[in-house]
Amino acid sequence: MKKIILTAIAVACTLSLGAQDTHMLTAAGITPQRLYLNPAMMPEHSYMSLPLLGSLGFNVGTSLGYGSLIKNGYIDGASLARDMKNKAMRTDLSLDIFSFGVRFKDDNLVSVSNRMRVSTGMGYPSGLFGYIFDNPIGYSGSFDIPLKADILAWNETAIGYSRRINDNWSVGGRVKYVMGLVRVNTRATGFRIEKDIMGSTVTGDVDITGGNIDFGGDELIDPANLTGSPGAAFDIGAAWRSDDARWRIGAGLSDIGFIKWSGGSSSRIYSSESKSYRFEGFGDLEEIFGSASFDDMIDSVYNDLLDCIELDTVHGYAHTGTMPLTMNVSGEFDIRGDKRHVVSLDLLGTFNPKQPLYYSVTAGYRYTTGNGRFSALATLSHKLVDPLALGLGIMANTRNFQFFVLGDASVGAFAGNLSKISGMSLRTGINFFFGCRDRCRPHRGGEKYRYVNSY
Repeated sequence: MKKIILTAIAVACTLSLGAQDTHMLTAAGITPQRLYLNPAMMPEHSYMSLPLLGSLGFNVGTSLGYGSLIKNGYIDGASLARDMKNKAMRTDLSLDIFSFGVRFKDDNLVSVSNRMRVSTGMGYPSGLFGYIFDNPIGYSGSFDIPLKADILAWNETAIGYSRRINDNWSVGGRVKYVMGLVRVNTRATGFRIEKDIMGSTVTGDVDITGGNIDFGGDELIDPANLTGSPGAAFDIGAAWRSDDARWRIGAGLSDIGFIKWSGGSSSRIYSSESKSYRFEGFGDLEEIFGSASFDDMIDSVYNDLLDCIELDTVHGYAHTGTMPLTMNVSGEFDIRGDKRHVVSLDLLGTFNPKQPLYYSVTAGYRYTTGNGRFSALATLSHKLVDPLALGLGIMANTRNFQFFVLGDASVGAFAGNLSKISGMSLRTGINFFFGCRDRCRPHRGGEKYRYVNSY
């Protein structure tokens, strides 16, 4: 089991993808989904998102595109090893089970939601590929192989309160009851290979924690234990708009909290010894490659390495883990003052202990038709996992209904260069509004359906 777990994690750190699913929301204006980034950005009226389908976000990206793996029709391992250095990836998935909000006394909003979320952050073990593919026979030096990964899945039930203090300022907060589902955190796991002309010396440490995962049991995940790891978190935010409502600026912090993983099925696997393993190669590969004994030799090396590290497993490992903290700063400007041409800028950063900082910078533009019913959106993003991504979207508004869909992908995809694709994302929203009365009715001045663009 230990061998399987270590292999799976090493492969995951090499091949998995990642990104963040909310970086385009600022371009969509003041929608209910903006509350997830900044609880001060409240819609003008009471709302309900369509259950299960009302809010879906998915984003997957990697610092390495297809072109980093395949060059001129073959795998260029040496180039891949160099491209991997200091690169990271992230995956985020969110699905609303239900979400609604009630506006009262004009300046107050109470919101309730339940969401399923998955967040994955990883780094590439570039040193491993350097050792395999970029390692001349006469070379003497070292190869560092960090195995950095944090996989977290949870359910959250949130109650939020937002208040407009005056014509310029609004504030908000959300408290969450969190139920941890699964977590794998490699912590300080990593290896170092010191290579000389006679062979290689391998040293390293393993320290991997599993939330609701039993590394040494017959069942890796026991569904019966998925409801035994509670936690708590909160979001806070503030927003400001100018007197003429053409400028809007907001800042928020999300997922400030923890999950207490139960010892019922959680575990930890770690190395108890600090020994080294001497690897002198397999000999003449031309003679043994493809032979019946080659698999046995690989298996022998693997087992010798694990025996040298002396792995121990702690069952019933109850522990507390922090959640990935997200910071958002956004700004919007209405170019003509009629809500028809709006530009925006969004800064997003996710912090996780012992993991690379994930960030994205997104510039957006929204054009709305004169009757206020349709909008076209465009975004341009720079992300840690994707240097340049182009996004497009549409939005439809009626008096009591709103639908939008936003998606982006690496710029290379739009240019027809599939080898440059390193990420893509999708964000949808289906919302129903209530209590609009006179403020939602069309009137002169191009400000129809104002709940889309105001707070």
